[in-house]
Amino acid sequence: MPFTLTIVTTSKPCKRTSGSDRKPIWPAPPAKFEDVRLGLVRTAYIQTSHLTWAQHDRVSLLRNLGESGKGSNVRGHFTEKEWLSIDKSKGRRRQRTSFTSSFNLACVPSFKFPTLSV
Repeated sequence: MPFTLTIVTTSKPCKRTSGSDRKPIWPAPPAKFEDVRLGLVRTAYIQTSHLTWAQHDRVSLLRNLGESGKGSNVRGHFTEKEWLSIDKSKGRRRQRTSFTSSFNLACVPSFKFPTLSV
């Protein structure tokens, strides 16, 4: 199953000064896929004539994208910082990072019946 994870960070308002474009942005998006943790949660809704509840299970998916053997097909795309002007002297810096990969689900596909949906 292919996926793209995009992380966008935006700084607090600041003044644009000479040299400030070279300073690191805070918060900084991850610079490498080893720094990304990814999880998947499965939710099942059970309904009977007397009771309704939801069951949430954490499905181990990729955990760290850079884990041995798990990040071999991860591709990263990193953009330069961009300036978002608020007024003449202030603005914010924004930076984007995207990771593209794929995974296989080792669980039952989604389904829905009158008394159970997963």
